[in-house]
Amino acid sequence: MRILAIRGRNIASLADSFEIALDAEPLASAGLFAITGETGSGKSSILDALCLALYASCPRLAGDGLRESLPDIGEEILSNDSRTCLRRGAAEGFAEVDYRGIDGVRYRANWTARRARGKVTGSLQKVSVSLKKIDDGTVVEANLTGVKAAVERTTGLSYDQFRRTVLLAQGDFDALLRADANARAELLEKITGTFVYREISKKAYDQCSAAEQAVQLLEGRRQDFRLLSEDDRKTRADEKLTLETVAATATRRRSEIDLLLARHTAIDLAETNLEKARGTLDQALAEVERLTPQRQRLIRIDAAERIRPAFTRRAEKRGNLQTIEAKLVEASGNATEVERQAEEAAAAVRTAIDALNDFERRFKEYGPVWTEATRLDADILTARSEVAGAEGRAAQLHDEHARLEDIATQLESQVNTTAEDCARLDRELSSLEHLKPLADRWEEINEKIDRRISLVGTIQSQAGALEQHETTHSKLEGEIAELDTADARDMAARDEVAKGLSGLTAELSDLDEPGLTARSDLLSRLRTSLQDLRRAAQNYETAAKNAATARADLATAENDLRQATQDNATATTAMKMAEAKIEALTAPLARAEDATSDAAAHLRDRLVEGEACPVCGSIEHPVHGDATLREIASGLRADLGAAERELAEGRNALLDAEKRATKATAKQAEARSAADRSEAQMRAETDAYVTGHRIYEELAGSLEIPVLCPTTPIDAPDTIAKAFDHAGVALDETRNNLAKATKLKTEIARFTSQRDTLNRAFETRLAERTRTQNALSVAASASATTKAELASAKSTLHAVDDDLLPWLRLAKASPEDLDQDPEATRQSLADLVEAWSSEKMNRESAEKHRIELAPKAAEARSQSNAAKSLAEQAKRDVETRKTALDEKVHARAGLLGGEATDVHRSRVNRERQQAQTDKDRLSAVSTTATAALATATQAVASLTQQRDTLTSEAANADRVFIIQLQQAQLGEPEVTELLALDMAEVDELRRTLSSADNKVVEAKSALTERQADLATASTGGRPEVAKPELEGERTKLDADREGYQLRIGAITNELANDDEQRKLFADLETEIAAATATAKIWKDINAAIGSRTGDRFARFAQNLTLDVLVQLANTHLASLKPRYRLKRAAQDLGLHIIDCDMADEVRSTRSLSGGERFLVSLALALALSGLGGRQSFADTLFIDEGFGSLDADTLEIAIDALETLRSQGRTVGVISHVEAMKDRIPVQVRLVRQGAGRSTVKIVAPEAQ
Repeated sequence: MRILAIRGRNIASLADSFEIALDAEPLASAGLFAITGETGSGKSSILDALCLALYASCPRLAGDGLRESLPDIGEEILSNDSRTCLRRGAAEGFAEVDYRGIDGVRYRANWTARRARGKVTGSLQKVSVSLKKIDDGTVVEANLTGVKAAVERTTGLSYDQFRRTVLLAQGDFDALLRADANARAELLEKITGTFVYREISKKAYDQCSAAEQAVQLLEGRRQDFRLLSEDDRKTRADEKLTLETVAATATRRRSEIDLLLARHTAIDLAETNLEKARGTLDQALAEVERLTPQRQRLIRIDAAERIRPAFTRRAEKRGNLQTIEAKLVEASGNATEVERQAEEAAAAVRTAIDALNDFERRFKEYGPVWTEATRLDADILTARSEVAGAEGRAAQLHDEHARLEDIATQLESQVNTTAEDCARLDRELSSLEHLKPLADRWEEINEKIDRRISLVGTIQSQAGALEQHETTHSKLEGEIAELDTADARDMAARDEVAKGLSGLTAELSDLDEPGLTARSDLLSRLRTSLQDLRRAAQNYETAAKNAATARADLATAENDLRQATQDNATATTAMKMAEAKIEALTAPLARAEDATSDAAAHLRDRLVEGEACPVCGSIEHPVHGDATLREIASGLRADLGAAERELAEGRNALLDAEKRATKATAKQAEARSAADRSEAQMRAETDAYVTGHRIYEELAGSLEIPVLCPTTPIDAPDTIAKAFDHAGVALDETRNNLAKATKLKTEIARFTSQRDTLNRAFETRLAERTRTQNALSVAASASATTKAELASAKSTLHAVDDDLLPWLRLAKASPEDLDQDPEATRQSLADLVEAWSSEKMNRESAEKHRIELAPKAAEARSQSNAAKSLAEQAKRDVETRKTALDEKVHARAGLLGGEATDVHRSRVNRERQQAQTDKDRLSAVSTTATAALATATQAVASLTQQRDTLTSEAANADRVFIIQLQQAQLGEPEVTELLALDMAEVDELRRTLSSADNKVVEAKSALTERQADLATASTGGRPEVAKPELEGERTKLDADREGYQLRIGAITNELANDDEQRKLFADLETEIAAATATAKIWKDINAAIGSRTGDRFARFAQNLTLDVLVQLANTHLASLKPRYRLKRAAQDLGLHIIDCDMADEVRSTRSLSGGERFLVSLALALALSGLGGRQSFADTLFIDEGFGSLDADTLEIAIDALETLRSQGRTVGVISHVEAMKDRIPVQVRLVRQGAGRSTVKIVAPEAQ
């Protein structure tokens, strides 16, 4: 990296602005230049400015013991605070450095310290820093941490490395040489970055400790295992085998006992079952005996059942005869009635045909009316939907307007309240306006009060001395009259010059040139910030318009999609209705066509009246005429065709709706994508605007000007333009004041020259008076001096009193009050200053709050007005849509009597269909009546014949029944009674008797089986051992077996657990072996490089670094002081000196003289410069160290060494007081003292001398 320029103002004694441009002539080509000046003129302050700009610190703040508290205005700051570099009495100061980074980019780093309100009486504010690229003005970082990191990244140097490679500060030369081993190690580690080796050493130590601890933990786990010995395992295995054998024997015995107990149980059960079987048989026989009366009744029922056919036939024939006789009477009457109905049906058919024709005519006439009504219904539905949507939007916009109106009203109220506060504070401030000059000049007035107190003391002390010298003074008065006259003349002239100089200085101070310069820079940055804001606002406005267009397109697409969806649903419904009609008409049409077919006609021709139909079995055959059937079939086919056409129309409508939906979906996606892109751009521009606005607010705050631009880019361009123009006016005004300050400085320089000339003349006359009056020099000088000092003190006191009098009057005080109690009077004035300052701060705070609220209130009012306009527009839109809806409703009300189209059409169609149905029904009725008339006539004749036949058959049935009744020996009443019984009752009686008989049979069979079971169970006889004894033995065996199994399970689990423990123990041993191997590796590493503090490996790296450093330093020593070479000590990073002139004697570095020590330290410093910058070579080097301890020859050698660095491509700046170096280095940066602790920077080249 390379330093290009250093600038600053008010850094320590460097009060005026200065610039050292290393990339401009004469320094650019010089390579080696000197920074010269008197002691305390500010030479080291240049390097302080360099470090402050880059790292916000400097070498003079980095020493030990720099944490003391220092008093400052209103607070205390630490002595190592970078703000202590700000010049006392300055309101603002800055340090700035231009440099080319390791990436080849030019950067500008800035450090600025300010006092509050830009006043020297203000408290110190937080330091502001920044880093930006010079070529494009891009701000890289603007906070302390960010700038420090960015500087280290772009320079490749930390602060410590920078101090060793670019800046060799005063007092740091022999830091490495005089340090002990630990300090030298720490210094090498910090400079060269070898701290990583310390961390590696610590890590190795920690890893070794962790590995050893892991081994110890694993070995501790080994003690937790309790494994069985082999003998214990064998003993438990043998015990388990014995128990298993005993348990097996017990199991076999228990099985035998179970068999014996089973035999006992089987015999007992067989005996019990046999007794039960005997009891069951006795009960069954008793039941059979009880049912004997029921059995006799069932025999008579069966006899009656045998003559049931004859009984039934006689009753049937008698019933048929009665039926035929009744039918004959009915048929005769029916024939007459049917004849009358046939005539009425024929007349009704003729009337129905006329009604049907009338309905068909009306149906055709209603067609166009229905079409128009359907169209109006659809329009009304759409209009109502639009009205509902518009009303919803109007309600939302009304609520939004109400919300925004409340916000605007609140903010306007706050603005008014704040404005009233400002007005009130203005009045209060105006009442204290007479105190403003006092507050502005308080520091000066305070100093004058101090000066007056000092003058009063001086006058009092000198008054007594003057009395002693008056006699001598009278004798010498004549001799010095001429000199006094000349002195008086020059003193008057000097007073005039001083007065003029004081006025000019005060005027320049009032202008505050540093503040104007800073303000000019801030205003320029403010205008740049406003340009960025304007660009972001314009881009945002364009994106917002695009977003609004996209949202409108999206709304249109969504409406189209909704309409297409509704049409889709309508078409789907129409298709379903058409499909339902087709399904309802298909079956009737098929039947109608079947009825009109040739086969059906042939079957109808073969029907015979009174005989069963071969198809349905009915003896009645009512049929429509063939013409009527064909007419019905034709109507059904027409209806089916209409339904199929409706289905086709529905499909077409559905296809069209789907196409429109697809198109609307694509348009919706495109509009949404466009809206998303525009909104993303709006967010990006908003972020850019907010970032720029934050910078703008910071700059406006620093300038103490109102923030005019809104916080969001909405409607911002016009406001930004006004703010830009306002900033331009302020910038022009500031630049004019800077020009005025330049002119004032020229006049001040002229007056200063006159004052110096007068002072020199006065001093010359004073010397002449002294030489002329040698004899009376002591007395005359004493008298003259005392008188002059007393007169000057009194004159100054009067001048001070004159200056203080207007201010004292403000506190209702006088110079006499200062004589009596100066501190109380001072405090009275200070209280007035505090009152003014407090009131002013309150007013500024209120004004700032008002300024902050004003744009917010304006923006809120603008939003409220916009919302109101939108709400009113929405309301008008609702009214417009309602009017259109009313017009359509009115037009629709004139059609169909206002009745719904579908309802009207359905009703008319139903009436037409009903007329057709009535016509078909009446035609069928007429046909049926005609056929019925023929049928009735034929029925009368047939029934007469049937009556005669049934009379003969009934007489024969009576004879057969009487014969069978006699054979059964039953009377007719009994038979009638028995045959009238419910068959379910008879069947139940039969089942009861059969069940009783079956139970007897089953009981006998069961008794036989139980006897056989007892014989089988008793085979072999009962066991000899009684059943209770066997059960007791079985219980004992079960208890013993359970104990055996528990013990066997315990042994099994114990052996299994031991097996598992042995496996885990083997795994642990493997793990211990692996951990031991790892620990051994880390032990070896730790033995080589590890240590708790990291010293071992770090010291190793530091030894290597020190070897390289000594090698580089000896290279420089070969040129600077060939007599000496540096040598590494045997231990502890020690350094020795080899004296080549003393037979390579090894000497201590502390034995070197001052000059020799300086040369060795310089060699080490140059070596450190090269060593620390190896990763990022620095092209610029500053050396701040006195060369006064060197003799002329050695100084020449040192200069030659520095010029060698110049030949290596480095620019070297040397700070020194040595005249020889000033003569040897022609290009110089000179610091010239101006008095009052101020110095100016001047660059001198050979051609300028």
